[in-house]
Amino acid sequence: PTCNTIHEVGLVNSNIQYIDGGGFKDVWKPFGTNVSYVIKTTKSSCIEYSLEDLWGDRQDALIMDQSTASPYVLNMFGYCAFSNVVQSIQNTLRDWLYSKDRKNATPLEMLRISYMVAQGVADMQVYEDDRYPTNIHMDIKGDQFLETAPGVYSINDFNRGVFLTYSKSEEHQGELEVCMHRVNGHPRETRMRSPEEYASTPQDDKVDVFSLGSVLYQILTGHEPFHYVEPIIKATEMIEEGIPVKLPDVTDP
Repeated sequence: PTCNTIHEVGLVNSNIQYIDGGGFKDVWKPFGTNVSYVIKTTKSSCIEYSLEDLWGDRQDALIMDQSTASPYVLNMFGYCAFSNVVQSIQNTLRDWLYSKDRKNATPLEMLRISYMVAQGVADMQVYEDDRYPTNIHMDIKGDQFLETAPGVYSINDFNRGVFLTYSKSEEHQGELEVCMHRVNGHPRETRMRSPEEYASTPQDDKVDVFSLGSVLYQILTGHEPFHYVEPIIKATEMIEEGIPVKLPDVTDP
């Protein structure tokens, strides 16, 4: 933790303005045109946070710190308990996905954004020896990618993830193999999750790869996978069963 950095910001009403908020966090920006950071604090309605929530915020900070070399992972400048200071943003990838910019985007532009999204996921998983991912995000979707500079998207929000552990495999001559995790009760309010998450079966870094594919599908089509299936719970059941999504009929004029 770097609590002094947080306190030096001066979180008083005359110095900061409310920008946005999510389920658990509020986002504040200091007054001034040249300010390049924002402050994320716990919502006042969530003041009875548990130790599990504190661990999630610590994990969020640790992953940003370990991934700081990547331009496709959100930069963090300070962290203390449930608050942190991160680089300011302009929009989210979700904003672009449902805008005229995506409808008018060239294949090259879609490829460029797809590369940034995929590289951000790879970088935040922080590979050990270029072979073993050390954590998984568990909540990859369009609004997790933030526009940190014009046309540049960086992944954020790592407090729902899991740090991966490994054990030596007797079957494969001492090779390391990942210890699978089971996270139960994933909500079915989105079509972006993997079959393992909906089924609450053992999960590893591949759940992020599946959700990444869902984001790439959105970049290509402008829709969530199985957008043609209602209600959403029916779509999630199809994903859980392993039914492949329909690809658009894209022809070269």
